[in-house]
Amino acid sequence: MPITVHCVRHAEGEHNLEPQDFTLLDPKLTPTGQAQCLALLNSGQIDQTRICVVAASPMFRTLETAHLVFGPALGNGHCNPQIQALADAQEVCDYPFNTGSDPSVLQARVSAANIPVDLSRVPEGWNTKPRGSRYFPARDALEARARACREQLLELGRQLEKTGVEDPEIGLVAHGGILHFVTGDWEGAGTYSGTGWRNAEARSYTLIEGAGGEVMLVETVGSQERRAKRLNTEVTPEQEQGQEQLFELAMEAWENQGLHSLPLTSSAE
Repeated sequence: MPITVHCVRHAEGEHNLEPQDFTLLDPKLTPTGQAQCLALLNSGQIDQTRICVVAASPMFRTLETAHLVFGPALGNGHCNPQIQALADAQEVCDYPFNTGSDPSVLQARVSAANIPVDLSRVPEGWNTKPRGSRYFPARDALEARARACREQLLELGRQLEKTGVEDPEIGLVAHGGILHFVTGDWEGAGTYSGTGWRNAEARSYTLIEGAGGEVMLVETVGSQERRAKRLNTEVTPEQEQGQEQLFELAMEAWENQGLHSLPLTSSAE
């Protein structure tokens, strides 16, 4: 049975305003960001009655986005009523605005905002990114936790299937950079600052488990059509280049945007 994952980039946060303030710690959504969430909700792009579990990065803006975008799903009676926070879905770099709060601080913050969150998958130290750690912003570490994130999504889907849910659908709210690693799609990744995803943009994927156990996300035809991709017709130069070349173009674009370069390995030197 197919497992569908609706990936959403968080809506506009305070750090997205120009000029960007890189010193903000775990910023919240702006009023515009809150409106973007409601616009996505009201678009009907995601069938809230089909959602069985909602997952999100443990950053406050992603949890806010998940609560606003998937609010009806969280209360639909068969969806887990708590957002499942996944530490591996946090953003790529270690700027203050991409650094989360200690679990106890985060719990107090979401409780004050009446956002129902399960933090059991968020360990102490998830918000520190020293070289050699799981969360250090290097390519090997990012690929590893993107893979772990896909595996966690598959686990959530399999758990739903065991309870009798057919064709389960999952919501995932994360960040523009890490979503490229999680989905493996680097097309247009330099369009915006550190991403090809607009704020509050949603794309839908099918979880595929390969023969070797590798878990992949494959974008659905409907999602591609919504993004006006040309299907089975003219192939764009970007699509011809392949994902490895698109990745290198993205790294060059991100550096040109003034963002951190990503070393190949997180190993301590």
